[in-house]
Amino acid sequence: MSSRVDIYSGNRMDFAVGKESIRIFPTAGVRQGDALSSPIFNLASEPLVRAGKSNINPGFLLFGSLVKTTAYADDIAVVTNSPSELQYILNVLSLTANTLGLQFNAGKCACLVFDKGKPSETSAELVNN
Repeated sequence: MSSRVDIYSGNRMDFAVGKESIRIFPTAGVRQGDALSSPIFNLASEPLVRAGKSNINPGFLLFGSLVKTTAYADDIAVVTNSPSELQYILNVLSLTANTLGLQFNAGKCACLVFDKGKPSETSAELVNN
């Protein structure tokens, strides 16, 4: 049996600038302004962060510490040794997110690759399954 609470039903946001205002009805993303939004999202996305920190990601040795994945709120940073490792991990994270009912917004995602200490044109592609 599966149960899910719809925290978006009837939710609205009003934006006002001067005397003008606009009302929107959000249907996705982390609900803003609710004290429980962050803890609920953190619990829901924990398997995603764990996947990025698992043995599928060899990580990168940085100043003597192994760095794999870091997360803050709904931002996740993945660190690897090569573009091919990054692509593999992004594929796994995308599948994991899909399983959790989450989806990455590719328009808000970026990839930064360094080669011998300098930014490279190489990148990885985020595919939502």
